[in-house]
Amino acid sequence: MSFFKFRNSCSFFLQSFFGFLFFLNQSLNALGTGLIPLTPEEKEYINQNWQRIVDIKPNAIGAERIRNHHTKIGLAEPEIIPATPEDEFVFAIWSDHDLEVKKLGDGNPLPSSVDNSTLPSFPPIGYQGDLGSCTAWSMAYYAATNEYGLYNRLNNKDNKENTFSPKWMYNNLNHGEDKGLNMLRAANMLIVNGNAKWNDFPYDTSNFQDWDLDSTHWIDALNYRFTPIQVPLNTAEDITTIKKLLANGHVLSLSTFVHSFVCDTIHQDPHKDESIVILRDRSNGAHCMTIVGYDDNIYVDINCNGHEDPGERGAFLVANQYDSSWGNKGFIWISYDAFLNESALTENCCGRLPITQEPLVLLLPFMELFPKGKTTYTPKLYALFTLELSFRDQMSVEVGMSGLPNKTPAKTIPNYPTDFNVALQNQGGPLEFDGTKPQVTHGRNRVLYSTQTATFAMDLTQLLDESPCPHRFYLVLKDNSKGAPTVLKSFSIVDNVNGKRLFCDTVTFPLTVDNQTVYPFIDYCPD
Repeated sequence: MSFFKFRNSCSFFLQSFFGFLFFLNQSLNALGTGLIPLTPEEKEYINQNWQRIVDIKPNAIGAERIRNHHTKIGLAEPEIIPATPEDEFVFAIWSDHDLEVKKLGDGNPLPSSVDNSTLPSFPPIGYQGDLGSCTAWSMAYYAATNEYGLYNRLNNKDNKENTFSPKWMYNNLNHGEDKGLNMLRAANMLIVNGNAKWNDFPYDTSNFQDWDLDSTHWIDALNYRFTPIQVPLNTAEDITTIKKLLANGHVLSLSTFVHSFVCDTIHQDPHKDESIVILRDRSNGAHCMTIVGYDDNIYVDINCNGHEDPGERGAFLVANQYDSSWGNKGFIWISYDAFLNESALTENCCGRLPITQEPLVLLLPFMELFPKGKTTYTPKLYALFTLELSFRDQMSVEVGMSGLPNKTPAKTIPNYPTDFNVALQNQGGPLEFDGTKPQVTHGRNRVLYSTQTATFAMDLTQLLDESPCPHRFYLVLKDNSKGAPTVLKSFSIVDNVNGKRLFCDTVTFPLTVDNQTVYPFIDYCPD
C-alpha cells in the first residue's frame, strides 16, 4: 500500500491515518468491488443515445421539502404546484444543441440538507460480500427499488416484496465469472429485460453463476423495465442540479474508486465523528455506490490552514453495500469539492483526481417516458420461447418485426452494438442454464454433452408501429459454434391487452440450431 500524498504537512498524519483505516477495512474484510469502467466507445454511445438531465422541477416530495425549509428559516411558504412525473424533468441529448436549452432557474431555495435513505421507498443497507456485484447492487437494489417505490408509494423498509434482486442482474451479465459489471450493460438489461424481485431470486454471497429458470419471473420482470438518464457531476452548476434531483427523492448510481479515497472526520454536530471523503488520489478499487442525499452545512478544513475556504463546505451522502458496520452505518460523506474536475481550493493535494470520471446514472421507471397519469409499465405484447442447450454462451436471442412478405426482421430488440451484449446474448460462459458444467459422454464418433431446458420472455411492445397489419414477429435465434447445438422447443407471443396467445406454426419443433441463425415468425395483427 502506498502512502497518500498531501501538500500541507499539518494534515498529513490525520488524513493518512483515516485513509489507512479506510483501506485496511476493505482488505481485512475482503469486500468486493467489481465496477468495470466504461470504454471510450461506451461513453460515446451513452452521450449519443441516453438523454441527459438539464434541469428539474419540484415534485410533491421536493415541494414539501422546500416549503418546510422556508418555514424553518423564517420565510413565508411559497406557492408551488408540484410537477407530475411527465413534466418533472427537462431532458436533452448531449450535443452542441444543448447549449441552447434554457435552465428553469434556481427558483425557491432548496433545503440545506436531504437524506433519501429515510424515505419509505429506499431499502435497507445491503451486503454484497466479496463478489464483484456492486453495479447490480447500486442500480438494481438501491436505484431501481427506490425509483419504483417512489412513484408507486411503496414501503421497502420492512420486507423485500418490492425490492429488486442484484443477483438477477449480476448473474445474467457476468459471463459466468466473478469479474464485475459496467453501468452501461446493467442499464441495457434494465431497458430490455427489466429486473426480477428479490423474493423471486434472492441474493447470496457465493453463487454468481446460476440463472433464474422460472419463466414467470422473466415475464414479471418485463413490468419493471427502466430508462437510464445520464447526469454529469463535474462542475458547481452540476452540483445544484444533483441537489434538485435529491430534493425530489431520487437517488443516483455513482462510479468511483473506493480504495483510493482519502478521508477525514467531521468535527461539528449533527455529524460529528462521521467519515468524509475529501479527495481521490489514485484509481484503485473501481466501485459502484449510490448518492442518496446531501448536506450544505458540513465543513472540513481540507487544506488544514485553520480557516474556511471555498470548496470546504457541503457534501453528498453516499450509500454502500458493505453492511451497516462499514463507514457511517453503511454510508459515507463525499465533499462536493471532491467531485469537481478542478478543485475550488488553491491549496490541495498534488495528484488529486475527481471522485468520478463517468456520468451519474438516474433510473426512471419505464413509462415510455411518462405518458400522462401512468406510474407503471405493462407490456402489450411479449414473446415466450423455450430453449434446450449445453452452453449458454453459444446462444443469442433477439426479437424483431417486419411487414409481409419479408422473411427477416426490419427492426430488432435489442439493437445494441455487438460489444454491448445484454442478457441472453452470448452470456453466461460455457455452462448450462443453472451455472453448472455440462456432463460429457462419448457417443459413436462424437462427444455428447448434457442439456438443460428453460423458458424466457422478451417484450415486443416497442416493435409495434402504425404500419399496416398484420405484423410479422420474429424470434432471431443464433448459435455461434458447431456441435452442442441450441434447440428451440417452442415459440409463442402473448397479447396482454386481448388475452390471447399465438403459437408459431411456420417451423417444425423442436428446431435444432447448430452454428447458424434461424428466423421463426408469427403473423399477427393486434387490435
